[in-house]
Amino acid sequence: MSRKDSYISPTIKYLLFFFNFFFWIIGTGIVGLGVWSFIVKLAEDMNSEKITVFDWLLDLSVICIVLGAIIFLIAFAGCLGALRENTLLLKVFYYVLMFIFLVEVVLAVLGFVFYAQIREKAAEVLPEELISRYRVFDDDYQSIIDGIQVRFKCCGVSEKSYKDWSYNMYFNCSDENKSSDACGVPYSCCRDSRNPVTELPNTMCGYKVQEKSFIDVHKMIYTQGCIDAMVALVHDNMITIACVAVGVAVIQLIGLFLARSLMIQIEDQRARWLYPTRQQ
Repeated sequence: MSRKDSYISPTIKYLLFFFNFFFWIIGTGIVGLGVWSFIVKLAEDMNSEKITVFDWLLDLSVICIVLGAIIFLIAFAGCLGALRENTLLLKVFYYVLMFIFLVEVVLAVLGFVFYAQIREKAAEVLPEELISRYRVFDDDYQSIIDGIQVRFKCCGVSEKSYKDWSYNMYFNCSDENKSSDACGVPYSCCRDSRNPVTELPNTMCGYKVQEKSFIDVHKMIYTQGCIDAMVALVHDNMITIACVAVGVAVIQLIGLFLARSLMIQIEDQRARWLYPTRQQ
């Protein structure tokens, strides 16, 4: 049988192959980045211990490894399935991608419907979980918290803002806390954290601000919690975020369409080989 008589379209086959090959490369890169970061972290602090599952989830290198591995495996199944015309691998790719797509849709709907409850629960749970690990977990985690506060011009997590830092062992106002940062906040909360002379971060710019009222500290530090700051940013960029979400959905739907089309073509071709008389 000549190639031109085949039911399998080379266009669909190789589009699906290169589609997955692109994401396979991305997944490999993310895994490599995560492994490198994890090894460097262990080399810098051999005594670092991750006590809870929450600690592991907050480790950026572990997140990169897990996310990259998922992308790698899904793309590998689609890539090899398309190249070898293997319906088993194509079905794995198709159904896993379909499951991820449906989960994203469900989460988006739940987030929209239960927005108020989710926001309230986050403001209740996250302050203690996130703030208490600052300077206790690792340098990467501390940098993430500082980066978020600087980027979003916020301080703390909930509507209590800078008062949330009372959950941290270095910044709380208890009599047992002998730290020089007691009753203060990190420098990333400060509106102007630079020393005017040296241009270096002034780590004591938030000294004792927890003892003061919102009115007194407003000119010194950010008084908006990071949850409120992020929500405001989302509202201000709703069109951009919606476009990105639609773009991601379209990419996934293209992958699903190509995989489904190729599977049908392979099955039709096998039927033609098994029952040639029926095709005449």
